Amino acid sequence: LEISTPFLSSTMKISACLLFFLMVVVMASNAFMQPRPPIVVRKPISRVSAEAPAEGAEEDGETEAPAKEETSAGPAATDILNSPAFLMKKIDVLKQDITKAEDDLVEATKRYEEAKAEWGPDLDKLQKEFSNMRERISKRSSEGKSEATFAVAKELMRVLDNFDRAFGFVNAQTDEEVEIEATYKQAYDLLVSTLKELGVTQVETVGCEFSYEDHQAMMQQPSDEYEEGTVMAEMAKGWKFGDRLIRPALVTVSAG
Repeated sequence: LEISTPFLSSTMKISACLLFFLMVVVMASNAFMQPRPPIVVRKPISRVSAEAPAEGAEEDGETEAPAKEETSAGPAATDILNSPAFLMKKIDVLKQDITKAEDDLVEATKRYEEAKAEWGPDLDKLQKEFSNMRERISKRSSEGKSEATFAVAKELMRVLDNFDRAFGFVNAQTDEEVEIEATYKQAYDLLVSTLKELGVTQVETVGCEFSYEDHQAMMQQPSDEYEEGTVMAEMAKGWKFGDRLIRPALVTVSAG
């Protein structure tokens, strides 16, 4: 087998290059794998840092000394406050305050008695006048309210009379008329109930003895059912407000 010279030369060159590259790689790997010595950084030593602990120790000594002094001064102060001399002095001060308060009370009592002796009768007179005035105002207010109620009730008598006359003439036949009559009776009962709440009452008539104060006799008829002088029929209702007569009842009296 014959190999040409140019081919051999080129092959040798390539082999030499590969060998050189391998050597470089091996050397580089050895260099990275070898351990490096640690780097030590030294700090400069200063005299201030060395002297600082001593000064701090001195300062601590100085700060601790007052604390000891304070703790030692506490019991002494407590002993002074609890000493008999101090307590006796405090008792004397309290006695002086009590004496002064008693003197002030005596002086105030004396002034009160003097003012009472001078102005007492006038004050009693004013108190009585004030009480009388309050009673008069209350009485006038009550009387004014009573007069107003009496006047209103007297005016409403005409309304009640109209209701009574209507009920006497109306004779409901149909359901609608019965319903209307029931509505009017409901309004009438409500009005009478309101008057009773105000103190207005109806005068008793039938079966009662005739009274000239509450009744007005319209006629007299003989009767077997009622005795003589007894009201036997009512023609118009009478009304009273308390003891006051608003309107007498119109009645028929039995002649016996």
